[in-house]
Amino acid sequence: MKRNFTLIELLVVISIIAILAAMLLPTLNKARETAMKIKCTSILKNYGNALILYAGSNDDFMPVMMDATFGGVPPSMIWWANDDFRATIGAGAGEGDFWPRHLFDVGAICPKSSAVLTVGPQLSPSGKSRYYCHVSYVAPHHASTDPYWYSIYTAGYAKSFKLSKLPHPSASVAFVDGGGHSVNELNVENTNVAAVAQSKYRIGGEANGFSDSENQIAWERHVGGANNLFYDAHVDFLKSNEAVSKAPAMYRDIMKR
Repeated sequence: MKRNFTLIELLVVISIIAILAAMLLPTLNKARETAMKIKCTSILKNYGNALILYAGSNDDFMPVMMDATFGGVPPSMIWWANDDFRATIGAGAGEGDFWPRHLFDVGAICPKSSAVLTVGPQLSPSGKSRYYCHVSYVAPHHASTDPYWYSIYTAGYAKSFKLSKLPHPSASVAFVDGGGHSVNELNVENTNVAAVAQSKYRIGGEANGFSDSENQIAWERHVGGANNLFYDAHVDFLKSNEAVSKAPAMYRDIMKR
């Protein structure tokens, strides 16, 4: 004889399913966060390999790792606009002039960044769906009169440098989870180490969009920390307390270390 569930039995089953779902949800969220952090690490390693390949093809010089466009310099040599570097990291060919060249294919963008999760896809001049690179990864601002630096433009501030001349490539950050065109070098000589570190690292998650007050710093993006790519092409995930204590050294002018 066929027997149907009673209402009470059905409610009990639904309750059990709800309890199990609530127990599993944190685990699923953690797995998702871990997957995005691993994907980000893989992308940054690709950036590191691209830097080494670029140096090998350009007499050991890096692409320009600081923003030079505000000095009236064409953007073609800056890392995010340099077509040779873009091709190696899978960002796709650059289009147009200034802002369109900030648009990367999704494979070169951190999946946890506000470029993907908040700002969202943008249409390039050719109609491609792309994402803003400067709310994905950021390069420390290196400005120096050191003789190891090479001024590409005499009237602008675009500068490159030889990879082999770095004093400590394994301790100098090339790219980090963050936003803006560079990790700002303001107050780098300040004797208040905590203040310098805080000016370079945002604790408490990622900024949304393009707020200037949240730009030019590294962001706590992946479960309490950020991925850092160093010039020897290795990637380290640093928790916030580690990053803040090391920020003045990791993100400062690499030729002054």
